[in-house]
Amino acid sequence: MRKIDGIAYANLTRKIEETSPALRSRTWREFRAVSKKRSVYLVGCGKKTGEFLNRHGKEYKIAGVLDNDKRKIGKTLGELYPYEKDAQTAALRVSAFDGLEPEAYENSVFLITPVQGYGSLEQQLHACGCSDIFSGFLMESRTVRCRIRMFLGEKGVYEWFKVWEFYRNRKYPVRKKKILFSAFGTYCDHGKYITEELIRQKKEYEIVWAVTDDSVKVPQGVRTVMRGNLESYIHEMATAGIWIFNSPVEAFVRKRKGQIYIQTKHWTGITLKKFYLDAATVTKNRDRVRLWKRNAGMMDYIITASDFDSRSCLRGFQPKGKCVELGSARTDILFDDRKYRIKIREMLGLPSDAGILLYAPTYRFQWSGSAYEQKLPVYDIDYALLIEELEKKFKGQWYILLRLHPGLRKYGEQVCHTERVINVSKYPDGEEFVAACDMLLSDYSSIMFEPAYVKKPVFLYAADLEEYQKHDYDLLLDIRSLPFPLAENQEELVRAIRNFDQEAYHKRLDQFLSGWHLMEDGNSCRRIVEFLDTLTE
Repeated sequence: MRKIDGIAYANLTRKIEETSPALRSRTWREFRAVSKKRSVYLVGCGKKTGEFLNRHGKEYKIAGVLDNDKRKIGKTLGELYPYEKDAQTAALRVSAFDGLEPEAYENSVFLITPVQGYGSLEQQLHACGCSDIFSGFLMESRTVRCRIRMFLGEKGVYEWFKVWEFYRNRKYPVRKKKILFSAFGTYCDHGKYITEELIRQKKEYEIVWAVTDDSVKVPQGVRTVMRGNLESYIHEMATAGIWIFNSPVEAFVRKRKGQIYIQTKHWTGITLKKFYLDAATVTKNRDRVRLWKRNAGMMDYIITASDFDSRSCLRGFQPKGKCVELGSARTDILFDDRKYRIKIREMLGLPSDAGILLYAPTYRFQWSGSAYEQKLPVYDIDYALLIEELEKKFKGQWYILLRLHPGLRKYGEQVCHTERVINVSKYPDGEEFVAACDMLLSDYSSIMFEPAYVKKPVFLYAADLEEYQKHDYDLLLDIRSLPFPLAENQEELVRAIRNFDQEAYHKRLDQFLSGWHLMEDGNSCRRIVEFLDTLTE
């Protein structure tokens, strides 16, 4: 049986694009014959290009790669495919179609690598004067011989292909000092601050971030890999000695001997709600249970910040490994927040002395299968009245920054109504806003505890408390016993602001925090880096 992947499925279901009869009839044998003494150009710089280079790059005289994507033109193959070890091939740059001389089009062989759009690429090559054109998709689809029962659907085949990619990458060694980070598909959360501490201490780690947008900016010396570029992503996963994730690794991931999986989670030392395998909302979903149980079997360590945090994680993750109480990396900036108070106000064009209330509610568990579909009124309060009350109580000019849950970013603009309410939901790092704000308003999000670590005022607006506990998550703590003023309607919220007594609040807060034995003290990153060093000695 030859290679099994999406190519075979597309062929079996006749998802074939319109092409010339000549392109449809060509074979790998013919390609090898005409490529023996001629230069080969790969057309389309995607996953299949990397796959071809990895498997067959040394067999042919690769002259370059053509692509229409302006973001890739000018980059070297070494930059796009970090695992490409042949120095000569890695130095080749991606060219635009008009970047080649007519002689190159007449005298070279062109292999179209994408599995989609190959029909239009053939037309583009013909217009440039090419005669020897091949499609990897069409040639590969002709080689597959397998039983139809293997193809239970496109998703099933694709998942099988990703698993197979992991096993194929076993020929590459695991690099002990290589760390792969992942956090919401961008550069943020605990992983961001661990990365910056590694750089600050000049630790000799190879650091890679898995992202979903190739415009994500990372520090110098750190590189990114697109999660959508499966071959590159799987190669990085298969060769990293340490994975540090704040969410589950994908179901197709296959951990190797010598690899260490560290889960940071995406909250800090105290959490309000039950989660994952300890939450009824999740355990009703068979796929999510399967995903988290698979993660539990691979998980070596969970970084926690208190005994309560460790106990809740052991119930929620049910890991094979153990919890290590080191603190939450992202909370370190809260203890030295001056930099972010200045940065955020300058970034948003606010007066340097402006008061900021950060409104950071969580989502409601209305999962459609691809996104959280929300009823927006639950987040809609009288912002103008709220700002008026803040200015009466605390003086100065106040602004509200709205930061919705990452799954709800697209709704942010619908909720904001005035110039004094600024949507910051799409900014990658929410912790910078926690550091920059003067107070926080939330509902059931565990972000409520983070400003409290540094004695900032926190207010809770829970207009659907009964419904939330019934349909969303069970709570680990009694929300009414928390030291934060709780309002279930707008009138109560206004009253809580008017009657706020900072001295009494600090007393309640001190009493509440004293029993948690928290590791949130501004030194979490240092402890975590020391722990990583012990794993790689």
